[in-house]
Amino acid sequence: MKRLCALIFFPFIFDAPAFAIDCKKAATDVEKAICASPALLAKDADLNRVYSAVLQKSKSETKNSLPTAQRIWNQQVLQNCRAHEVCIAEAIEARVAYLNGEPRLGNARSPLPTPQVKAEVGTAKDAYVSLEVLTFDNTQSAGEIAFNQWIGDWHGPDEGVDLTSENQFESTKVRLLFASDKILGAVREEGAYWGGAHGQSSFDAIYLDRITGKKLEFEDVFRKGALDILFPVCLAQADAPLDFEEGESDNLRFLVRDLGSWEFSKSGARLTFGPYSIGGYIQPIYGCDFTTALLQKLVQPEYRSMIDN
Repeated sequence: MKRLCALIFFPFIFDAPAFAIDCKKAATDVEKAICASPALLAKDADLNRVYSAVLQKSKSETKNSLPTAQRIWNQQVLQNCRAHEVCIAEAIEARVAYLNGEPRLGNARSPLPTPQVKAEVGTAKDAYVSLEVLTFDNTQSAGEIAFNQWIGDWHGPDEGVDLTSENQFESTKVRLLFASDKILGAVREEGAYWGGAHGQSSFDAIYLDRITGKKLEFEDVFRKGALDILFPVCLAQADAPLDFEEGESDNLRFLVRDLGSWEFSKSGARLTFGPYSIGGYIQPIYGCDFTTALLQKLVQPEYRSMIDN
């Protein structure tokens, strides 16, 4: 289920290099941090290698758009990380994983999806469209077909953003969370600013049986009675900052039961929900965190690899 949430907008500068830092000319905080760290230099070299390989083998639209998309990504890292090495390292690792079509977790021996990119910079300052998704080129299972259907028309928004208006943008990013020979999991994050007080974004996850194509539900992944344990944990985290009104906690219980709100990782799982999900509008994006220790008791054995990997 898609979660709408407020998006903080950061301006972008589109003359950032697409790749390959020249440390003799390092100017930004990110460039200086990379050049000062052998570990980051190695990661940057890996990114350059993967980027070049993807650019060489991509089809025309992705090939034409990838340099622009990479410049947008560079500026996002600059805005979000500045000189923080851990942030930069994690951003590069995630970028390499996306370009390689690699999941965060899993041990799939089956083919992995490939990146599909469309990016365009507008004529107005900081106006752009950026779509970075993943699709299976040659589907070999019902789950891969269902995955591509979920991605939908990645060619992007035809309405909404005005590339002749300053600061307007639309963005779609897909990350592969989990891939095995039996399960596929991914998250799609979308954002837009069309003018006005604030932008919009959404979070939407999906978990699929790779063999049958069945979309997995909460009851498939969790043991009976798990909701009665997980809901109070989430409520305790969310009620204090959000100060729920009467009936709004029932909406939260619905979200906990919605697997489309869940993002599994090595450290456990996070449930993400936005300002319109609970009740009245709230500015930030909120979520609940669940530890691996708790989830190990509640997740069905056949899906435990999503947290134990």
